[in-house]
Amino acid sequence: MDFVRFVRNSSERDAWSSLLILFGFICLGFVLASVVQAGLMIVAIVKESGSIDLEALSRGMSSMMGSRTGWWLLVTAQGLSSLILFVLTALAYWRWIERKPIADFSSRQLSSSGVILTVFILQMAFLPFNSYLGSINENVQLPGFLSGLENTLKEMERSAAEITEYLAKSDTLPQLLMNILVIGVIAGIGEELIFRGIVLRKLLRGLNNEHLAIWLSAILFSAIHFQFYGFLPRMMLGAFFGYLYVWTGNIRVPIAAHIFNNTVAVILFHFIHKGVVSPELEKMDNIPLPWVVLSTLVFAALLYRFYYRQKAPQTDA
Repeated sequence: MDFVRFVRNSSERDAWSSLLILFGFICLGFVLASVVQAGLMIVAIVKESGSIDLEALSRGMSSMMGSRTGWWLLVTAQGLSSLILFVLTALAYWRWIERKPIADFSSRQLSSSGVILTVFILQMAFLPFNSYLGSINENVQLPGFLSGLENTLKEMERSAAEITEYLAKSDTLPQLLMNILVIGVIAGIGEELIFRGIVLRKLLRGLNNEHLAIWLSAILFSAIHFQFYGFLPRMMLGAFFGYLYVWTGNIRVPIAAHIFNNTVAVILFHFIHKGVVSPELEKMDNIPLPWVVLSTLVFAALLYRFYYRQKAPQTDA
């Protein structure tokens, strides 16, 4: 069955009240995740310093940032936070409010096992263009009268980059696997359940234009990361995941695509950190523009073929 028709004919809550309830669930999830994360930090710092005064907290945090044990604690806390905020929040909403099984995130089964592989190939072809967009986004300059806002945004970006870089650094295979689990798997599953499985689905019910629904959900997906200088490439990824969901009618496809995207980034950063590959490869700034254009044309051709293959009659779930 066509996924948009499946969603609009589904017996579930209306779009706008659902999104308000989901927002409430996310707020509760954020509070719970913050409490769990803070609790882990305080227990570890008190164990390290023997007290809980501000000086001990500051000293304990610095100590954790400089030790392997601290890295494991911070990454574990990040994983638990993502699990609560995204995965458990989405499943709780789906079960308690919509009263639906997990299977109802999808309207049909995958047409073949090759769909996921095709999606991975599409992502690799898409990577140069999205990296090029990222380099444009990073160089955006706001008008002079917004210089204060620009400085604030750049400081937020710098702080986020420092934390991300620290957490993403992996010196050993266990650390790399832990990052793949936290950044790749947990974040990939959770964010897709929230932004495609629920938000996009509700926008498809509330709006008459499926493209508007896909792009609006992609904008929300990018905005919630609070990284202005990474907004464009993340929005494009969100739109790509949205079209994959709508065309295939199966939530496993955007989940697999998201996990693949994050895992590739984690592995690439690991090899950069180890000095195996050049840091320039991360942003792909050294790729000539003609190659970016060529890969984009290849991506467009593959995407066109993928779309029409998914439009062919398939077995409903």
